[in-house]
Amino acid sequence: MITQGIFRKKAKGQKAAAAVSAAPDFGRLAHLAVTADELVPIKVDSDTVKTHLGEVLARVPRSEVVSAEFESSAMFASAVTITFASGAKWLLEAPRPSRKDAKEVVSALQG
Repeated sequence: MITQGIFRKKAKGQKAAAAVSAAPDFGRLAHLAVTADELVPIKVDSDTVKTHLGEVLARVPRSEVVSAEFESSAMFASAVTITFASGAKWLLEAPRPSRKDAKEVVSALQG
């Protein structure tokens, strides 16, 4: 699971982080699927009892990924930054329960 950076500390507030992130707008939560060929952010829909995967928001070839970084945080969420060949960056956050998965995604994108 990923979020759009509600608790991003490095940026000068939420508006600044949103202004520089080229990540697709997915609302509160999304799942970032990484295949051998693509990065696929998928919106997570939720009802009162459970969550389920919603619409595919984008498909980006993995060959476009220049770098992926994970920055751990003791509180709330850890930062994930994915940079593309075009210079665009996705600034995302992994909530604490998804930290291990986020590290695995970054590791897979790094090679």
